[in-house]
This record gives sequence, structure tokens and C-alpha cells, in this order.
Amino acid sequence: MRLPDWFATRFGRSSSFPRPAPKVPRGIRGFPHGSEGLRLIGLVPTFRVALIIRAAYVFCRPEPGEINAVTLRVVIADDHAIVRQGVKHLLEREGFDVVAEASDGREALKVVTEMGPDVAVLDLSMPHLDGLDTAREIAQTSPRTRTVLLTQHSEEPYVVRALHAGIKGYVLKSQTAVELIDAIQEVVRGGIYFSPRVSGAIFHAYQGKKEGANQLSERERQVLKLVADGKTTKEVAQSLSISVKTADSHRSHIMSKLNIHDTASLVRYAIREGLVQL
Repeated sequence: MRLPDWFATRFGRSSSFPRPAPKVPRGIRGFPHGSEGLRLIGLVPTFRVALIIRAAYVFCRPEPGEINAVTLRVVIADDHAIVRQGVKHLLEREGFDVVAEASDGREALKVVTEMGPDVAVLDLSMPHLDGLDTAREIAQTSPRTRTVLLTQHSEEPYVVRALHAGIKGYVLKSQTAVELIDAIQEVVRGGIYFSPRVSGAIFHAYQGKKEGANQLSERERQVLKLVADGKTTKEVAQSLSISVKTADSHRSHIMSKLNIHDTASLVRYAIREGLVQL
């Protein structure tokens, strides 16, 4: 009787000791299941195959600091369907994963809160909740999500509001698609990207030439925008889920801070500061 068979009989095993598993050829260990994984896809685990796989890994991996678009999940919010479709096609062509779309600010906030994407691309002018207010809410409900504003507005008031809202990405719709890709990658790295065409507005903002709406709190800006849109005090209260008395108090504080004493002047001020559009 062979020694392995004696051991099998002595210790109650039904067969001889199993042979050790074949070694995975050097250079293929990173492949799922080693050499067996290669056989499953029809490759013979030779040294040449291992060398090709290793070379592909070295030359195709991203550089340090480079963003891999495939890993980035994006939500797009714009009230124009044709714009959403165009941006989605562009981003998917570049390898981004567009996980959802939204047609207004409230819907965008709901989707981002539920899905927690890496980036939210927001139109500045949207119904119910504009891009800036949506970005502020996203910062509270989904802190890891970075926001990029995609807008047609290069005017100084809009850029100033974006700066004071802490927006890190501001891209003009009139610019090339490359700018949007660069902006997304930059904000994901933790950087800031503003279209070159708005650099003048940024310069003036940091010189302190614009104060205006910066005197107002976030809630007061929301109230001013709704008043300028023609909402009554009761409608303002309903839109912001506050009491009529609180809405009226905000309105009084706004007029006092801006030294404005009638609704018509409030509307003109809001238009001039870019809080509403004609």
C-alpha cells in the first residue's frame, strides 16, 4: 500500500491527498481567477499573454491626478429638454455616466439627494428653484456632490452671485463642449473652473465694486426674487413654506437694507442684479 493511501485509510479519508493547485503564471496574478480566468475567455496562460496584459495595464491606466470619466456619475438639470439631451449625449460620448435628468430645481434637488452623484450640471435659470439656490441646497443634502452651472449669462451680477454662493464651476453655453468637460474634471479634483469670458466680472467682484444683493441673506434674496416675479406676500409664503407674517417681515427688511420703498423699485433692482430675467 502506498503511503498516501495508508494515511487515507488511517484517518478515514476516501482518497489520497489532493495535488496542490497549479501555480498561476507570473504576471497574470492580477487577472480574475489567474490562469483559470484566462482559459475561461479562450486564452492560453502563457508568458507572452501575461506580458501583453501587463503592458496594457501599464499604458492604459490613468496618470496620477487624472480623472477617469467612467467612474463619474452625473445629474443634468435644465428646463429645456433639447439642452438636456445634447449635454447627455456629449457626456456619455466622453465616458461619463449620466444617471438622471431634471427639468427644474426642485426635481434636481430630489434626484441628487436620492442618488448622490459625483457632479450635478445645473442650468442657472430654472422654474421653482434656480441653479444657485439648488446648488446651495445640494451642498446641504449631498455634500460630496460637486455642482457646475451651465448658463447663457456672462453678465457680472450673475457671476457675482455664483461666487458668493460658493459655486466652483461656471460654464457658458456659448463656449465649446471641451470647457464643460474640463469644468467637471476640475471641480471633482477640488478645483475651480470659470469660463474665461467671465474673468472680468470676477476681477470686479474681488475689487469689491459690487455690493448690492450681498447685503441680503439667502432667504431675503429668495423673497426678493419671488416679489420681482409678481408674487403676492401670501404666494411668497406658500412658495417658501413660511408664514405670511414672516414673508412680510422679510420684505420689510429687504426694503430697509436697500433703501427702497416701493415694489416697482424692488423689481427694477432685482432685474439689475440678475435675480430675475425679462
